[in-house]
Parts: sequence; C-alpha cells; structure tokens
Amino acid sequence: MRKKKKPKPEKKARKKGRKREKSLFPIVSGAALVGFLLGAGTFFLLSDKRPEKPVEEAPQWEIGCTAFSDRFRAGLGPCLKALGIWKELIRERSPRGEEAFHRIRVRVPRDLSPLVCNLEITRLAHRLKGQVISAVETPKQAAVVMTLGVKGVPTDVVTLVRDAEIVRRAGRIGIILDDFGPQKSKRIEAFCRIPQRLTLSVFPNRKYSGKVAETIHRSGHQVLIHLPMEPHNYPKEDPGEDAIYVWQSIEEIRKRTRTAIGTVPHAVGLNNHMGSRATEDEEVMRAVLGEVKRKKLFFVDSYTSSRSVAFQVAKAMKLRCARRAVFLDHVDDAQAIRMALTKLANLAAQNGSALGIGHPRLNTLEVLKDELPKLQKQGFQFVWASELVE
Repeated sequence: MRKKKKPKPEKKARKKGRKREKSLFPIVSGAALVGFLLGAGTFFLLSDKRPEKPVEEAPQWEIGCTAFSDRFRAGLGPCLKALGIWKELIRERSPRGEEAFHRIRVRVPRDLSPLVCNLEITRLAHRLKGQVISAVETPKQAAVVMTLGVKGVPTDVVTLVRDAEIVRRAGRIGIILDDFGPQKSKRIEAFCRIPQRLTLSVFPNRKYSGKVAETIHRSGHQVLIHLPMEPHNYPKEDPGEDAIYVWQSIEEIRKRTRTAIGTVPHAVGLNNHMGSRATEDEEVMRAVLGEVKRKKLFFVDSYTSSRSVAFQVAKAMKLRCARRAVFLDHVDDAQAIRMALTKLANLAAQNGSALGIGHPRLNTLEVLKDELPKLQKQGFQFVWASELVE
C-alpha cells in the first residue's frame, strides 16, 4: 500500500490565505455597493433640488400708501385734540370689501368751524409727505369730506360733521402776573408782547411804579396795584416799609392804601402781595377795601392763606371781587408751570372760568409764550381779571 505524503507547510498556508480572501470578498463588495448607492442617492437628491421662488415684494407705491395711512391715523387724534376735539368724537372704520381706504368720521363741536379742522388735517398730511386729494363741502349736511393719500392714490377719507349739540370743553382763563416793577425793562417788555390778554400787577410807592404802569397800559394789557401786606412769617419775609400791617391803626391803613393807589396810573383793581396774616384780619381788610371801593376799583384775593377772609368781606361790602384758583409758578420749573397751567385750564373747563396768578420769571414767560396759543386753539378764551370779578 502506498503511503500518502504529508503536505508541506507552505502549501497549507496558501490554502488558508485563499479561504480568508474568499470570506472577506462579500464584506468588501457589500460596503462598496452601499457607498455607491449613498453617493448616487445624494447626487440624485442634490440634482433634483429645485431653486426656491423669490418672495414677491409689494410695489413701492403700495408700501408708501400703507406707511402714510398708518402714520396719518396715529397723528389725527393728537391733531384734533389740539383743536379741542376729544377722542370720543372720532370714529374710524377699516376698509370693507373692495374699498382700499379707511373711513374716519369726526363730530365737530358747534363752536369750531370744520374748515379750521380741514386746515389742520391738511398740514398734518403735508408733514407726513402725503396730500389732500380732494375736499368737498356739503352745506346741507354742514360737513366737509376730505380724501387723503399719496401721489393721487387714496388711503383715508375723513368726514367732518358739525354737531350742534356739543361744544368744546373750554372756558375763560384769567392770568394775573404779580411783582412788576424791579425787573429789567427787556423782561417787562417781553411779557407785554404776549398777545393774549393778561393782567399785570405793579408794586406801588416805587420810583418805577408810574413808568412800568404806563408801559403795560400802552401794550394793551390791564394794570393792577400789587399792595404789600403783612405775612405770617414777618419779619423773616418783609413786604416793605409801605406795607399794610395788622398793628397799624385803621386810619393809617386807609392812608397807606390811598397813597398806594395814587402811585400806579391806569390801575383798575388791586390785589395783595404776601398778606397771609393781614387777609385773615376782618377789620384790616374792611379798612383796605373801603378805599378800594371809594376809588371804584375791584379786588382780587391772592389767597395766600386758606383762612383768608378778604374775599368774603369784599362780597359783604358789595365790592366787585374774585379769588385766585391756581398759583402757576409756585415752583419755578417749566414742567411744573405747564402742569399748573393745565390745572387752571381744567378748572376753567369745569366751572366756566378760572383765575391764576404767576410772576415775571423767565420760565413763566417761556411757558406762557408756548402754551397760551395751544389753549386758545382748543377754544379757551384769555380774559382780563376785570372780566372775572363778581
């Protein structure tokens, strides 16, 4: 029997290697196939991605119309408020159906012309780079129909309708400015140039009293005598050597009052400077007011004390009189003065009239120059003190 030869070690190694190669082939082939499919899929997805359509923007004219309309409607309320028309009188309707514009109806109080509203609305539109396309007056309906827009494209229609049943919330305002005399002439002249009616009260018994009173009178404003009287904190606050004091005799008080009246030409009335103590004394006030009545003047109680009897005594003596409602510049600050002036206007609107007192200070001057025309536009009337006495 022939014996089988043992294979050599090298041949065995070759056979094992071939087996390994055969077992790895499916793995490598599978990985290659997966990679190919992923790559092909990615290429397909990328190649199939379509460019996004650009977002269509609104035409520039349309953007301009919308912006104008938004700003116009936001500004219309304050514009009309400046004329004394409150927000409850304004009604807005948004576009309906095919309408492309807003409709706004405004009830105009009977003491305000719709044509004045027309003018202010026109100014507002121009400030906002818009225009009034048309404004048609309808006499039968007592209305004005305004069409507004941009470059001929309407955005808003405002109808102004006169309402005979309502009036503006306004009234008569009297303003007295005290302590005139020692200021520089430029300051005095600046107050005299204010066009609204003012009553300026001049210190008596001073070398400048006559000259200052003449300047005020020539400007068309009303002149008062600002009579110094004893305050509670005398002598810390000294009203002056010619003042009225409670320790003086009745005859001395009358004499001083007569002298003071004689030093201020064109004066039509008198009010007290300081005087928180003197105005609480009925006997003193009867002596002072007796001379005021004899000269046919009127009296204004500056009301420097809540316990003042001056106004009551004047009424009992059947003397024309009034009492201060608001101190305008108790705090010498522009914003505080504006708030005090607003308070005075509100009292005038509630009661029909109100009287305020201020002083010839720079802040007071600037606020009056700025705010009085605005209040006048709202329907308030500025009157002399003589028009508010009872």
